[in-house]
Amino acid sequence: MKKELGIFTFQDLLEHFPYRHVDRTKVNLIREIGPGTEFIQVAGRITSVNLLGDKRARRLVAELRDASGTLELVWFQGINGVQKLVQVGGSSLCMGGLVFSG
Repeated sequence: MKKELGIFTFQDLLEHFPYRHVDRTKVNLIREIGPGTEFIQVAGRITSVNLLGDKRARRLVAELRDASGTLELVWFQGINGVQKLVQVGGSSLCMGGLVFSG
């Protein structure tokens, strides 16, 4: 919070007023994603999960599909934890870069 919002003291926190609101109740279709999209939330089915690279270059790549298209999801950190959550055939809700499987 320090760098992003400029909050360094308790007084800064009390005087902080957010300048925007993100509506997290709206689930978008993959085709609605564009270059200017600031925040995205999509739901779909995981069709593939692959672990690529070695050592420091490791990454987890998954494919999410909904009725409108396909989205490639990539994680560079926290791979072990995410790998437990993301399963082929499972339904997922993706927010920004976080995946919550159901």
